Amino acid sequence: MAPELHHCSTAVWHEEPRRHSQHPQGAVLMTFGKYISRSVAIAALSTFACAGASAATINFDQDSSAATGSFSYDGQGGGLVGQGISFSFVSADTGTGSKVNCVNCALNFVTGDNISEGDSVGTNYAFGSGGSFTLTGEVVNGGSSIASGTLLDGEFTGTPNLTRASNRTGLFSAIGVNTVNDELASFFGIESGADFTFATTEFSFGELAFNGDNGFSGNVTAADLQTGTDVPEPQELAIFGLGLVLLVGGIAARRRSTDGDLIG
Repeated sequence: MAPELHHCSTAVWHEEPRRHSQHPQGAVLMTFGKYISRSVAIAALSTFACAGASAATINFDQDSSAATGSFSYDGQGGGLVGQGISFSFVSADTGTGSKVNCVNCALNFVTGDNISEGDSVGTNYAFGSGGSFTLTGEVVNGGSSIASGTLLDGEFTGTPNLTRASNRTGLFSAIGVNTVNDELASFFGIESGADFTFATTEFSFGELAFNGDNGFSGNVTAADLQTGTDVPEPQELAIFGLGLVLLVGGIAARRRSTDGDLIG
Protein backbone atom coordinates (compact mmCIF):
# COMPACT_ATOMS: atom_id res chain seq x y z
CA MET A 1 0.00 0.00 0.00
CA ALA A 2 1.36 3.44 -0.95
CA PRO A 3 2.11 5.76 1.96
CA GLU A 4 -0.49 8.42 2.69
CA LEU A 5 0.76 11.86 1.63
CA HIS A 6 -0.25 15.03 3.43
CA HIS A 7 -0.08 18.58 2.12
CA CYS A 8 1.41 21.90 3.19
CA SER A 9 0.91 25.39 1.81
CA THR A 10 3.13 28.40 1.26
CA ALA A 11 2.48 32.02 0.41
CA VAL A 12 4.43 34.93 -1.20
CA TRP A 13 4.91 38.90 -2.08
CA HIS A 14 3.42 42.59 -1.87
CA GLU A 15 0.98 44.71 -4.00
CA GLU A 16 -1.94 42.37 -4.11
CA PRO A 17 -3.37 39.33 -2.30
CA ARG A 18 -0.93 36.71 -1.60
CA ARG A 19 -0.63 33.76 -3.88
CA HIS A 20 -0.75 30.20 -2.42
CA SER A 21 0.57 26.87 -3.66
CA GLN A 22 0.38 23.37 -2.18
CA HIS A 23 3.02 20.69 -2.14
CA PRO A 24 3.02 17.05 -0.98
CA GLN A 25 5.30 16.22 1.93
CA GLY A 26 7.22 13.11 2.76
CA ALA A 27 6.93 9.92 4.73
CA VAL A 28 9.33 7.41 6.41
CA LEU A 29 12.29 5.88 4.57
CA MET A 30 12.44 2.08 4.81
CA THR A 31 14.48 -0.68 3.21
CA PHE A 32 13.65 -4.37 3.03
CA GLY A 33 16.67 -6.59 2.34
CA LYS A 34 18.14 -5.72 -1.03
CA TYR A 35 14.95 -4.02 -2.25
CA ILE A 36 14.32 -0.29 -2.00
CA SER A 37 10.74 0.93 -2.02
CA ARG A 38 10.04 3.27 -4.91
CA SER A 39 7.24 4.91 -2.97
CA VAL A 40 9.73 5.85 -0.26
CA ALA A 41 11.96 7.56 -2.81
CA ILE A 42 9.00 9.51 -4.09
CA ALA A 43 8.20 10.48 -0.50
CA ALA A 44 11.72 11.85 -0.11
CA LEU A 45 11.27 13.93 -3.24
CA SER A 46 7.92 15.11 -1.91
CA THR A 47 9.54 16.20 1.33
CA PHE A 48 11.84 18.44 -0.69
CA ALA A 49 8.88 19.89 -2.58
CA CYS A 50 7.10 20.84 0.62
CA ALA A 51 9.84 21.82 3.06
CA GLY A 52 12.57 22.67 0.56
CA ALA A 53 11.65 26.28 0.07
CA SER A 54 11.75 29.13 2.53
CA ALA A 55 10.13 32.39 1.48
CA ALA A 56 12.48 35.34 1.08
CA THR A 57 10.66 38.67 0.87
CA ILE A 58 11.97 42.13 0.04
CA ASN A 59 9.86 45.09 1.20
CA PHE A 60 9.79 48.55 -0.35
CA ASP A 61 8.20 51.11 2.01
CA GLN A 62 7.11 54.68 1.51
CA ASP A 63 7.51 57.52 3.98
CA SER A 64 3.89 58.69 3.95
CA SER A 65 4.93 62.17 5.14
CA ALA A 66 6.92 62.61 1.94
CA ALA A 67 4.79 60.56 -0.48
CA THR A 68 4.91 61.48 -4.14
CA GLY A 69 3.47 59.94 -7.29
CA SER A 70 0.35 59.99 -9.44
CA PHE A 71 -2.17 57.71 -11.19
CA SER A 72 -4.16 58.36 -14.34
CA TYR A 73 -6.52 56.62 -16.74
CA ASP A 74 -7.61 58.28 -19.98
CA GLY A 75 -11.13 56.83 -20.10
CA GLN A 76 -10.48 55.61 -23.66
CA GLY A 77 -9.72 51.97 -22.88
CA GLY A 78 -5.98 52.30 -22.33
CA GLY A 79 -3.98 51.14 -19.31
CA LEU A 80 -3.65 52.62 -15.85
CA VAL A 81 -0.49 54.73 -15.64
CA GLY A 82 1.53 55.28 -12.43
CA GLN A 83 4.35 57.82 -12.38
CA GLY A 84 6.99 58.84 -9.84
CA ILE A 85 5.66 56.72 -6.94
CA SER A 86 8.26 57.21 -4.22
CA PHE A 87 9.80 54.67 -1.85
CA SER A 88 12.08 55.59 1.05
CA PHE A 89 13.19 52.32 2.65
CA VAL A 90 14.06 48.73 1.72
CA SER A 91 14.15 45.72 4.06
CA ALA A 92 13.91 41.91 3.92
CA ASP A 93 12.91 39.03 6.18
CA THR A 94 15.92 36.86 5.35
CA GLY A 95 17.88 37.61 8.53
CA THR A 96 20.67 39.06 6.37
CA GLY A 97 21.13 42.79 5.88
CA SER A 98 19.09 45.51 7.60
CA LYS A 99 16.53 48.18 6.78
CA VAL A 100 18.29 50.62 4.47
CA ASN A 101 17.51 53.87 2.70
CA CYS A 102 16.18 54.08 -0.84
CA VAL A 103 17.38 57.38 -2.33
CA ASN A 104 15.41 58.97 -5.18
CA CYS A 105 13.57 55.68 -5.62
CA ALA A 106 10.54 55.89 -7.88
CA LEU A 107 8.17 53.35 -9.44
CA ASN A 108 6.72 53.91 -12.90
CA PHE A 109 4.24 51.50 -14.45
CA VAL A 110 1.51 50.93 -17.00
CA THR A 111 -1.00 48.05 -16.84
CA GLY A 112 -2.64 46.24 -19.71
CA ASP A 113 -5.68 47.87 -21.34
CA ASN A 114 -8.86 48.60 -19.41
CA ILE A 115 -11.34 45.72 -19.05
CA SER A 116 -14.14 47.45 -17.14
CA GLU A 117 -14.84 50.85 -15.60
CA GLY A 118 -16.20 51.55 -12.14
CA ASP A 119 -18.89 54.21 -12.45
CA SER A 120 -19.78 54.63 -8.77
CA VAL A 121 -18.35 54.43 -5.24
CA GLY A 122 -17.45 50.86 -4.24
CA THR A 123 -16.98 49.63 -7.81
CA ASN A 124 -13.73 48.65 -9.52
CA TYR A 125 -11.76 49.63 -12.55
CA ALA A 126 -10.22 46.40 -13.88
CA PHE A 127 -7.20 46.31 -16.17
CA GLY A 128 -5.45 43.63 -18.20
CA SER A 129 -2.23 41.81 -17.36
CA GLY A 130 1.10 42.52 -19.04
CA GLY A 131 2.25 46.10 -19.25
CA SER A 132 5.38 46.93 -17.29
CA PHE A 133 6.65 48.35 -14.03
CA THR A 134 10.13 49.55 -13.15
CA LEU A 135 11.54 50.84 -9.86
CA THR A 136 14.74 52.84 -10.11
CA GLY A 137 16.96 54.65 -7.59
CA GLU A 138 19.85 53.96 -5.23
CA VAL A 139 19.90 51.79 -2.10
CA VAL A 140 22.30 53.11 0.54
CA ASN A 141 23.52 51.55 3.78
CA GLY A 142 25.14 54.23 5.90
CA GLY A 143 27.50 55.95 3.51
CA SER A 144 27.89 52.96 1.18
CA SER A 145 25.95 52.35 -2.02
CA ILE A 146 24.50 48.84 -2.21
CA ALA A 147 22.76 49.01 -5.58
CA SER A 148 21.70 51.67 -8.07
CA GLY A 149 19.87 52.03 -11.36
CA THR A 150 17.03 49.58 -12.00
CA LEU A 151 16.21 47.91 -8.69
CA LEU A 152 13.10 46.01 -9.77
CA ASP A 153 11.63 45.27 -13.19
CA GLY A 154 8.61 43.20 -14.21
CA GLU A 155 5.06 42.95 -15.51
CA PHE A 156 1.56 42.46 -14.15
CA THR A 157 -0.30 39.16 -13.98
CA GLY A 158 -3.92 38.55 -13.10
CA THR A 159 -6.22 41.57 -13.17
CA PRO A 160 -4.88 44.79 -11.62
CA ASN A 161 -7.77 46.76 -10.19
CA LEU A 162 -8.55 50.13 -8.70
CA THR A 163 -11.42 50.42 -6.21
CA ARG A 164 -13.26 53.71 -5.75
CA ALA A 165 -13.49 54.09 -1.98
CA SER A 166 -15.19 57.46 -2.37
CA ASN A 167 -15.53 60.13 -5.02
CA ARG A 168 -12.10 61.42 -4.01
CA THR A 169 -10.13 58.39 -2.77
CA GLY A 170 -9.34 54.84 -3.83
CA LEU A 171 -7.03 51.82 -3.63
CA PHE A 172 -5.03 50.15 -6.38
CA SER A 173 -3.94 46.51 -5.94
CA ALA A 174 -2.05 44.17 -8.25
CA ILE A 175 0.25 41.17 -8.53
CA GLY A 176 2.96 40.23 -10.99
CA VAL A 177 6.36 38.72 -11.68
CA ASN A 178 9.68 40.54 -11.61
CA THR A 179 13.44 40.46 -11.32
CA VAL A 180 15.47 42.19 -8.60
CA ASN A 181 18.85 43.92 -8.94
CA ASP A 182 21.55 41.29 -8.25
CA GLU A 183 23.51 43.51 -5.84
CA LEU A 184 20.37 44.26 -3.84
CA ALA A 185 19.38 40.59 -3.67
CA SER A 186 22.91 39.63 -2.61
CA PHE A 187 22.91 42.22 0.20
CA PHE A 188 19.89 40.44 1.68
CA GLY A 189 21.43 36.97 1.20
CA ILE A 190 19.31 36.00 -1.82
CA GLU A 191 20.88 34.23 -4.78
CA SER A 192 21.27 36.45 -7.84
CA GLY A 193 19.04 35.64 -10.78
CA ALA A 194 16.20 34.32 -8.60
CA ASP A 195 12.65 34.66 -9.89
CA PHE A 196 10.39 36.91 -7.83
CA THR A 197 6.65 37.38 -7.50
CA PHE A 198 5.18 40.57 -6.13
CA ALA A 199 1.93 40.43 -4.20
CA THR A 200 -0.13 42.50 -1.80
CA THR A 201 1.06 45.57 -3.67
CA GLU A 202 -1.26 48.35 -2.68
CA PHE A 203 -1.31 52.06 -3.43
CA SER A 204 -3.76 54.46 -1.81
CA PHE A 205 -4.60 57.66 -3.63
CA GLY A 206 -6.49 60.88 -3.00
CA GLU A 207 -7.53 64.10 -4.75
CA LEU A 208 -9.20 61.92 -7.35
CA ALA A 209 -10.67 63.86 -10.27
CA PHE A 210 -12.85 62.35 -13.03
CA ASN A 211 -13.47 63.44 -16.59
CA GLY A 212 -16.60 62.91 -18.68
CA ASP A 213 -15.36 59.55 -20.07
CA ASN A 214 -14.88 57.93 -16.63
CA GLY A 215 -11.20 58.68 -16.89
CA PHE A 216 -9.47 60.01 -13.79
CA SER A 217 -6.25 61.20 -12.20
CA GLY A 218 -5.09 61.33 -8.60
CA ASN A 219 -2.13 61.57 -6.24
CA VAL A 220 -0.56 58.66 -4.31
CA THR A 221 -0.94 59.03 -0.52
CA ALA A 222 0.58 55.67 0.56
CA ALA A 223 2.40 52.83 -1.20
CA ASP A 224 3.40 49.34 -0.10
CA LEU A 225 5.31 46.85 -2.25
CA GLN A 226 6.58 43.35 -1.46
CA THR A 227 8.32 40.91 -3.76
CA GLY A 228 9.26 37.39 -2.76
CA THR A 229 10.94 34.20 -3.91
CA ASP A 230 11.36 30.62 -2.63
CA VAL A 231 14.94 29.74 -1.68
CA PRO A 232 15.87 26.03 -1.35
CA GLU A 233 17.94 25.35 1.78
CA PRO A 234 21.03 23.04 1.76
CA GLN A 235 19.51 20.29 3.93
CA GLU A 236 16.47 20.09 1.70
CA LEU A 237 18.64 19.91 -1.39
CA ALA A 238 20.33 16.91 0.27
CA ILE A 239 16.91 15.28 0.82
CA PHE A 240 16.11 15.90 -2.85
CA GLY A 241 19.37 14.19 -3.87
CA LEU A 242 18.63 11.27 -1.53
CA GLY A 243 15.23 10.87 -3.13
CA LEU A 244 16.78 10.70 -6.59
CA VAL A 245 19.38 8.15 -5.44
CA LEU A 246 16.70 5.97 -3.83
CA LEU A 247 14.48 6.16 -6.88
CA VAL A 248 17.27 5.29 -9.32
CA GLY A 249 18.61 2.62 -6.96
CA GLY A 250 15.18 1.04 -6.62
CA ILE A 251 14.73 0.88 -10.39
CA ALA A 252 18.19 -0.67 -10.82
CA ALA A 253 17.47 -3.28 -8.13
CA ARG A 254 14.22 -4.26 -9.79
CA ARG A 255 15.94 -4.62 -13.15
CA ARG A 256 18.63 -6.87 -11.65
CA SER A 257 15.96 -8.96 -9.96
CA THR A 258 13.97 -9.26 -13.17
CA ASP A 259 17.06 -10.20 -15.17
CA GLY A 260 17.94 -12.87 -12.59
CA ASP A 261 14.47 -14.36 -12.74
CA LEU A 262 14.66 -14.55 -16.53
CA ILE A 263 18.05 -16.27 -16.44
CA GLY A 264 16.94 -18.67 -13.74
